[in-house]
Amino acid sequence: MELKIVGGIDSIVGFAETSAQAGDVVSIRTQGSYFSKSNLNDPSILSIKNQISNIMATHVFPLFINHFSSKDLPEKFVITSVRIELFADDSKNTFTFNKDAKILGNFVLAKPKSFKKGDPIFQGDIKEINSISVKDRDPNSALMLFISFQGEWYGLIDLIYNRKNASDKHEVSQEYLETAMSNFKNSKFKPFYNDLWTAYELLAESTLLLHNTLKLKDSHKKISKLFKGFCETHNLPYYDDYKQIETIRTSVRYGPPYKKNSDMEKNALKYMTSLIDFSKYVEGFLKKRQVTTKIIDSVEIRQSDVLKK
Repeated sequence: MELKIVGGIDSIVGFAETSAQAGDVVSIRTQGSYFSKSNLNDPSILSIKNQISNIMATHVFPLFINHFSSKDLPEKFVITSVRIELFADDSKNTFTFNKDAKILGNFVLAKPKSFKKGDPIFQGDIKEINSISVKDRDPNSALMLFISFQGEWYGLIDLIYNRKNASDKHEVSQEYLETAMSNFKNSKFKPFYNDLWTAYELLAESTLLLHNTLKLKDSHKKISKLFKGFCETHNLPYYDDYKQIETIRTSVRYGPPYKKNSDMEKNALKYMTSLIDFSKYVEGFLKKRQVTTKIIDSVEIRQSDVLKK
């Protein structure tokens, strides 16, 4: 029986780190994992544990109820692992469970034992979970993975979307940055600001795509508005520099009159440094993050793997 459900849940952009009312500015968490009980004194880890429990209660279990409401539940059915891939287009969201989730794990074994490829791993063989992952993730999806272990749910939350699309835009931004640097060295400040602004806007698009607050090919006006809100929410300095660059770029692109080279040169290095710093910020989200304390041989988790002997 295939356990794959398409749709049924809205795409989540993150979890609020503090309580807030409508209209309040609030920071959100987009990534985290919980694999060990030993660090529950860490408020950040405890928060992730609570979020995992909340997702299971409010989204996953009701989905099973709806899915099996018109059919019989398979005999001795037990939920052992859950995989949720989320997309900018909610209709593409997928849920897979147990053996169809195809989750990989890094484990510490409870006792010395030899395994051959294809041998089953049972819950009694595992002492600790260090990490979980998948091989066939869509490059533009956000991901949530959960497994049941010793009566508790553990999981990975990575609510960073559109990594492939954002990476492509980031790559193009670097080309514009290179031409801007060349123009800076040659004191050609009119094309310098035109290229610098283009690179900055591409990075702004990348950031908003990664956090699923922008669609591809949205307008300049919408990008600017959403980028302003993002920087205010996360207390980032980049929007002010972006708007200053835009103002200068507009004057040199749509003049005359044009600004003097001496006026444009004044803050050119500052703005270029700001762009390079922003680029590094975006690169941090493009990387696939996985919390791992030890590297153990990866084994595929199948439905039978977490059943006690």
